[in-house]
Amino acid sequence: MLGVSFPFVNLRSLSSKVAIIFSGLTLVGFVGLVTTTPDAQAKGHGKGKGHGKGKGHGKGKGHGKGHGHHNHPLAVDGSFGVVSMGPPTWASQETPDLCVLLLPATFSFTGDFDGSFTDCEFYIEHYGPCDQPAPESFSSAGSWSGAVLGGEGSFDFSFEGEIDAQGNALGDLVIDGGSCTGELEGLDGTISLDGVTGVGGTYSGAVEFD
Repeated sequence: MLGVSFPFVNLRSLSSKVAIIFSGLTLVGFVGLVTTTPDAQAKGHGKGKGHGKGKGHGKGKGHGKGHGHHNHPLAVDGSFGVVSMGPPTWASQETPDLCVLLLPATFSFTGDFDGSFTDCEFYIEHYGPCDQPAPESFSSAGSWSGAVLGGEGSFDFSFEGEIDAQGNALGDLVIDGGSCTGELEGLDGTISLDGVTGVGGTYSGAVEFD
C-alpha cells in the first residue's frame, strides 16, 4: 500500500495501545465512510446558524420558521466531543517509521453546529512504530446530520488534519455543498477543529447558503 508492507499488526494486542495513542483524535467531523479504501475521500454536510429554529431565523429573532438563504459568509463556532473511537479495523507497520491505520470514530457538536457524525473511518498515517506515540496525519469522509444555525438537515463532508506526538489535533472539515438536504440545502463552507485527540475541543469557521 505505502512503501514495503511489513506483516500485519495483531489488532487484538494493538487495540489497548492504540486507544491511548489515538485517544485524542478530535476532528474530525472526525461521518460514515462508504468505502474501506484507505485513501478514499468523502463529501460533507452540516448544520449552521441563520436557519430554522436557530439564531436569527427561527421562531425567535429574525426570519420566522424558515431558514432563508444568504449569499454572504456567516461566522460559526462551538464545541465538539469525541463520543467514541476505535479500536482500529486495520493496521500495518509499512516501514519502521510509518504505521498505517483505519480507525472508526463518532463526534458530536454543540453550538452553531448541533449534531454529529457516526462511525466515520479515519485513515491515519502514524510516523513511528504503531505502539509508540508519534506525529500523525489523518483524512476521513462521511455524513453529518443535525442543525446548523437552527436549520435542520444533513450534508457530506471531508476532514483532514494533523496530530502532534502529544495528541494535540488540528483539522479542517469541508462541507460538500451539493450533498446538503432539508433546511441545509445550498449550505457550503469549512470549519476548523482544534482540540485533543479522543477528547474534543472547539471549532470555528464560516458557512454560506447559495
